[in-house]
Amino acid sequence: MNFKNIGFLLSTAVALSSYAFADEIRVRDQAGETKCAESISDNWKGFSLGLNAGALFNVSREGHHAHAHHSKNLGGTAFTGGIQLGYNYHFSYFYIGLETDFNYSSLNKSHTSNWVVDGVATHVHYKDKLNWFGTVRPRLGVAWDTVILYVTGGFSYGHLKAHEHGDIDGVPFSHGMSKTAIGWNVGAGLEWCFVKHWSFRLEYLFLDLAKKDDLKNRNHIARAGINYLF
Repeated sequence: MNFKNIGFLLSTAVALSSYAFADEIRVRDQAGETKCAESISDNWKGFSLGLNAGALFNVSREGHHAHAHHSKNLGGTAFTGGIQLGYNYHFSYFYIGLETDFNYSSLNKSHTSNWVVDGVATHVHYKDKLNWFGTVRPRLGVAWDTVILYVTGGFSYGHLKAHEHGDIDGVPFSHGMSKTAIGWNVGAGLEWCFVKHWSFRLEYLFLDLAKKDDLKNRNHIARAGINYLF
């Protein structure tokens, strides 16, 4: 059997499988088994649990270091993903919710600086990590039958690690710290009930982990998520 025949059989199998799946969904749709509810209260009232994933863009202009004033921009891009738990409610077309999430971050950025002041040469290598972060925040917005559009903001926390090493006029030094920092966040999103008990969302957050022992970390987060609506 040649590759053309194998390709034809695979294409046929995929097409038949897709048709069978689509036909099953059509039959279940006619029975009302997969459709989201037509009323707001049935879709956006109760607990929800889900997963999210997206990109984190660090925009910190300074590092977490003793020599941070010589660092211009320690920003970077990373993957983030996590889990969220929430509760949804509504008043007429006004939506209100409360959500908490916990997320992994792959942010691991580094920077090297060299300068000379009054004949003293300094060389420093910085390394910063955001290992994980979480938020607790209300969500406020408007609700239609299967869609909510919301703004959100609240409390943030995250684990930051920072390390620097180098030398000042040939004398080596090394310094590191590991802290759980707290801060705030603000953002907006859209969530859509696409099938009964399930919703898909797109969300933007600005995450600012406040100063603590000169630790600071600021990020733009763009992510997508999926929720099960109880």
